[in-house]
Amino acid sequence: ASMRMGDVYLALNQYKTAEKQYRHALKLKPNSAQLYDKIGDVYYYTLKLKKAIRYYSEALKLDPVDIYYYRNRANAYFYNGEIDKALSDFKVVFDTFPNYAYAAKRIAECYYEKEDYKNAVLYFDKSLQFDSTNVDALTRAGLAYLNIDNNVQSISLLNKAVFIDST
Repeated sequence: ASMRMGDVYLALNQYKTAEKQYRHALKLKPNSAQLYDKIGDVYYYTLKLKKAIRYYSEALKLDPVDIYYYRNRANAYFYNGEIDKALSDFKVVFDTFPNYAYAAKRIAECYYEKEDYKNAVLYFDKSLQFDSTNVDALTRAGLAYLNIDNNVQSISLLNKAVFIDST
């Protein structure tokens, strides 16, 4: 019951109360990877990224095959500026689910941050194979192509992004 209440409070952006509920549930189930993940979410949403990473890592120790824990930790690493660690975790996700457009896009964004535009393009293209109308991916891919001097592809992708969402 405490975990469900924590979920309700988390959905209502009442993070301290959500954390309190999750911690209560964790006392009852101290080996629950899911509860460590949820506490990690509280810290992630409140931008306490190092704490979020610690809790996501704890969840992975308890359940090292849950890909969503890798995805969550990768996002925290990314926004904490730990791009290489984010890249490593996103690759675990993508290797497990090679049709997961989100993972391919996030790998591309890691490479883009590292200014490795050739690999960024490769993974943006993979992402767009599975979600060809993702305006953010189209825009970022267009910019990546611009950085490797492929202006024709860059303009094509940027035009497509504008066509889909002209706001």
